[in-house]
Amino acid sequence: MRAAIRTGASFTESLQAPGPWLPPFDTALVEAGEKSGRLVESCRLLSDHYAERARLVETLLTQLAYPLFLLHFAVLVFPTSLLVGVVWRGELWPFLEQKAAVLLPFYAAAVWLVLAFQGRRSAGWRSLRERLVHAVPVLGRAQREQALATLAAALEAL
Repeated sequence: MRAAIRTGASFTESLQAPGPWLPPFDTALVEAGEKSGRLVESCRLLSDHYAERARLVETLLTQLAYPLFLLHFAVLVFPTSLLVGVVWRGELWPFLEQKAAVLLPFYAAAVWLVLAFQGRRSAGWRSLRERLVHAVPVLGRAQREQALATLAAALEAL
C-alpha cells in the first residue's frame, strides 16, 4: 500500500493494491469519503459500523451461551439409562456413540452456518443466503433493516 501511494495512487487504489481484501462496501465508502473530502468521517463511520457489529455478535453469543449449555447438559444426562451403564457397568462406548449421534449434527450445522455467513462469499452465494434468510420471519426483517442501514450509511458518506 505504501508503494502504491508513493507512486501517486489514491488512497482507495492503494487499499486495492494488495488484492480484494476489503469488502466492496468498505472500499466504496472509503472512495466516497476520499472524493468528497470527508475521508476522516467515512473512516469513523466504518469504525462505528464495525464496533456496533462486534457488539451485536457479542450480545448474540452471550444470549446463546445458556441455551447451548442446557442443550449439552440435557444431551449428556438423558437418557439416564446410558448414564447408569457408564457409572455402574463401565459401558462408555454406547454412551459416547449416542451422544455423538445427537451432538455431531448440531456441530455440523453450526460450522456450516458460520462458513455460510462469512462476508467473503461470492455474490451468487450471498444472494442465495439472503433469499433463504428472507424466508425466516424475524431474520428476514433484520436483514432488510441491515440493508437499509448500510444504504443510509453509504448515502451519509456521500
